[in-house]
Amino acid sequence: MRRDLRGASVWKDKLEEIEKQISKADQFELQVQELKNEIGAKARIIKVDIDKNPGAAQKYQVKGVPTFILFKDGNPVWRQSGAIPKLMLTNAIKSVS
Repeated sequence: MRRDLRGASVWKDKLEEIEKQISKADQFELQVQELKNEIGAKARIIKVDIDKNPGAAQKYQVKGVPTFILFKDGNPVWRQSGAIPKLMLTNAIKSVS
C-alpha cells in the first residue's frame, strides 16, 4: 500500500510540473500574439509547425522550439531559440527594421 502512495505522489508531482509548463507556454503564446497586434504591418509574425514542415526546419536549422528568425530582404538576420521576453523580441524587430 505504501508503495502505491509513493507512486501516486510521483505522478502528482509530474502532472503539476506539466501543468506549469503548459501555463508558461500559454502565457508565451499570448505575449507573441500581443506583439503581433502591436507591430501591425511593420513585420509579419508567422508560426510554422516543424512537424508538418520538416523541410523548413531543416533549411533554417531549427533544433528547438520555439525558434525565432527575423528576415530582412529574404535573408535571416537574427535568430534566437527558446522562449524569450516580449521586449527582447520587440527590440530585435526594431533593430532590423
